[in-house]
Amino acid sequence: MIIEFGRKRGRAGEQLRRLAVVTRDVRILAKCSASTEKDIKNLIADDIMKAVEGDNLIDQISEFFNKNSLSMEQATDCIKPVQTNSLEHNQFVHPINSAISQMDSDT
Repeated sequence: MIIEFGRKRGRAGEQLRRLAVVTRDVRILAKCSASTEKDIKNLIADDIMKAVEGDNLIDQISEFFNKNSLSMEQATDCIKPVQTNSLEHNQFVHPINSAISQMDSDT
């Protein structure tokens, strides 16, 4: 009976050592898991910041194109009358040039 008690005590001691090893491994995994969770949170926060920065850049680009589009329309509106006046000027000057050429050829 004493020998049997000793064997049981030995088995219990071995099981406690195994339990201690498993407990240590679980603690290590928990620390790694906590560290990984922190890293993931930081990555997500960084991605959110980059997304917000990208959104701001898109807004700035959109504003730039809208301003330039208005500027181009304004430039076109300014050029149209000049073009019209130039065509009218050419229509007026052409007969005069023809008349001067005719006078030059007559003399």
